[in-house]
Amino acid sequence: MEDTGWAWKQTQRRSAQLHQRRIEQDRADREAAQVASRLASLNNLGKSIALLGSDSERQAFDVVSWMEHAPDGQQPLKQIAIKGDAAWQALKRALATTLAVLKDECEQEAEDIGLPVRGALEAMRVIHKARAAQRKAAAEEAERLGRLERLNTITSLSNALIGDAHSNWLETRNSNLNGMTPRDAAALSTGHLENAMHLLRKFAAELVQKAKWVDELEREASKLLSRPDKLRLYMTSGDPELPGLVSPTVYTKDEQTMRQCLALLRRRHRRR
Repeated sequence: MEDTGWAWKQTQRRSAQLHQRRIEQDRADREAAQVASRLASLNNLGKSIALLGSDSERQAFDVVSWMEHAPDGQQPLKQIAIKGDAAWQALKRALATTLAVLKDECEQEAEDIGLPVRGALEAMRVIHKARAAQRKAAAEEAERLGRLERLNTITSLSNALIGDAHSNWLETRNSNLNGMTPRDAAALSTGHLENAMHLLRKFAAELVQKAKWVDELEREASKLLSRPDKLRLYMTSGDPELPGLVSPTVYTKDEQTMRQCLALLRRRHRRR
C-alpha cells in the first residue's frame, strides 16, 4: 500500500499483479469448465450408445472404465476429451455417428469404439444394406419406366409429325445428338429427349417446306411435260446436272433449289 496524503491505496504495481491474477484465474476457470463439459459429453455419449446395445453385450459395461479405454494403442478416451484438440472433435463426431446409426437416423459407416454395441451395429448394417438394395431396385425400375415413357413420346411425336414414310429418321445417327440416333438419345435422358424433339420438329418443318416446293416444281414442270409418265419420270429420275445425281424431287428443298431444277428443265426444253 502507499500513502497518497489523504488515503491509503494499492500501488500501481500491486494493482497490475492482482489484475493479471484475476485474468489467469478466469482463464483457468473457463478451461476447467470446458474440460468438465467435454468429459460430461463423453460420458453421456458412451452411456447413450451403450443403452442401444443388446442386454448380453452391455452386461459388464462400465462407462468409467470405458473412458479409460485406449483404442488402437492411442491415448485414453478421457485424455483425448481433456485435451480438447482435433482428436477430440474427431472422436465426438465418430461417437455421434455411431449413435445416429443405432437410432436409424443415418446410414453411414460406424464403429463401436470399444462400446458394447458391435452386434447392434452389425444388425443395423444388415438393415441398411437391405434398404439400399430396395432403393437401388426402385431407382432402376423408375429409370426403366422413364426410359420407356421417353421412347413412347419420341415415337408418337415422330408418327404424328413425319409419319411412317420417314420412320427411319428415328434410327439415323445425328451429329446434333453426339452421333446418337434420336431413339437412343431419347432413351438416355429427358434433356436428350428434348433435343431430339426439337430436331424432329425442325425436320418436320423442313419436310413441309420441301413438299410445298416439290409440288410447285411439279406444277411448273407439267406445263413443259404434258404427258403424266414423262412428268413422273422427270421428277423421280436421277439428274446428271444435279449434285449427287439425285432426282429433282430429292434435290428440291426450298424455293432456290426448286428454281434451279426448273431452270435446268426449261433449258433442256428450249434445246428441243
